[in-house]
Amino acid sequence: MSSYKIEDTNDDTLPLSERYKLGLECYQKKEYKAAIKHFTKIIKKAGPGKDMMAVLEARAQTYYLDCQYDNAFSDAHAAIQLNTTSARVYLTAAASMGKMKMYGPAMSYCKSGLIYCEESNHYTVRSKLESIKVSDCATLGMGTTFFGQLSERPRPLLKRINFSHLADVKPSDFKLIFLRLNQMRNLTSLHFRYCPSVTKKVLSSIDFSLMKNLESVDLSGCMVDRVESGGVALINIWRANSHEIQLKELICDDHPETLFYLWPQLNTPYGSQIRSLKLRCCELPNQAMRVQPPWSLNNQHHNRRIPAETLPITWSAFPQLEHLYLDGIATEKTLMTDFTHFDDVYFEPLPSSLKSLSLNNAFALLDQALVDWTLNTWSLTYLDLSGTRRLTDQAAIHLIPRSRNLETLVLDECISLSPQMLSQWVQACLSLRVLDLSRTMADNRTLKSLKHSLAGIHTLLLNNTRVTGSGVLQLVMAKVEDQKPNQENFGLDASTRSNTVSGANVGSQGHSMSSTKTRIGGGYINFYQPLKELSLNNCDKVERDALDRIRVVLKPHRTTISYHFK
Repeated sequence: MSSYKIEDTNDDTLPLSERYKLGLECYQKKEYKAAIKHFTKIIKKAGPGKDMMAVLEARAQTYYLDCQYDNAFSDAHAAIQLNTTSARVYLTAAASMGKMKMYGPAMSYCKSGLIYCEESNHYTVRSKLESIKVSDCATLGMGTTFFGQLSERPRPLLKRINFSHLADVKPSDFKLIFLRLNQMRNLTSLHFRYCPSVTKKVLSSIDFSLMKNLESVDLSGCMVDRVESGGVALINIWRANSHEIQLKELICDDHPETLFYLWPQLNTPYGSQIRSLKLRCCELPNQAMRVQPPWSLNNQHHNRRIPAETLPITWSAFPQLEHLYLDGIATEKTLMTDFTHFDDVYFEPLPSSLKSLSLNNAFALLDQALVDWTLNTWSLTYLDLSGTRRLTDQAAIHLIPRSRNLETLVLDECISLSPQMLSQWVQACLSLRVLDLSRTMADNRTLKSLKHSLAGIHTLLLNNTRVTGSGVLQLVMAKVEDQKPNQENFGLDASTRSNTVSGANVGSQGHSMSSTKTRIGGGYINFYQPLKELSLNNCDKVERDALDRIRVVLKPHRTTISYHFK
């Protein structure tokens, strides 16, 4: 497979600020070699004597992620020589030297980085630093060094702590830190991501009622959300939340038991302040027990009978919920019921305050359940139904009226939707910015019906679809020709034309665009937005000649076009 990537990197007239933005965009898309080219051009064009601290820092991180550790250390060291106070630069230098097995200097840079972390009231320990060790002793790693410095004395000004992938820290070390946490009353964020030593017993040593400013807790991959605890360890958090703190975000990823067994605890008044809820059921390990959801009460394999009073599952406990993310994955080796039984239980509709809804990989989510859930979601601006293979046209018809204000619509792998329904759905989204139709039944007929509704879209993903090069070319040309639509084309009078608003909209890919929208009735009609990203990966019917013509048409708009030839 060869890659045909269209990206304007050789334009020497491009301003340095614009090239820096392009480099950051490539970095966010994990296109590290392209990002390095941008940052290198900036440094060469600026010449000596210029303050290139930010560019050196960005290029050092990019070099590290591209596994060029010697270059990463060189850039990080150059930034340090410019008297940088960024802890990230020191940690990047430490991680690079650790990869090159120079553990002594690595720990020196690491300690300096932790000092700057303390000054910025933000401690972050990431998995890429696990391999940094003072000696060959595997028990003495980055986590132990960090805990040693953090536990020396209380740090009352510390606001955010993020423990990530600390597998080398013992439960006794965590207990010592948790005693210190009780003195850190200004904490707003406390994340324990994939720390197997954080058990229910260890977590119980934290007095959450003292942390009145706590807003975000991440218990992903910890032992607290295993079946044996049944979510009991979270009761202290909820009770403190009901009177003292105002928890706004809870994340419990990567354990299939989380979604099934935490519902009784989540479904209480303790979650009234929650605005963001993220629960993910990931792949079951081979040694894991077979999990059955609480509502399958009569299943003979389910050895724990859940009381009937835990049903039905409702959303009334989250009246202020704005962002909901649920992810369920089934594997071939292990049976996982996932969302299979949603149709067997009555579900109260999601709260009307919901603005962002993601139901990823809900392969068995039935139509009626999805329709009931979205009954009151008229304020949705973000909808992601990736992997919902059983979503049919009958259910989509009910979702279309609620999609009027959508700015991001992701239908990746919704293979049961017809091309006609895809067209009708997108045409109903009057404020659309990002559209993902990858791995759907979209074809040229879909594109033809979308031509007049794509004025505001700046990101279009058509990977693994049946579109052809000629169909995409006609769509692109129609969009470019309609660069400056006239308000009279929409039949607006003078009073309506004056009712325009300008704002910034951010899509799921991280693009920020200013736009002008005109209000008509209950929604908005978008004026022209240049296409910033077009993805046609694995579109077998897109010819190279047509792709070259698309490149010529979109070149003035600096559009990034991704295409992979098989």
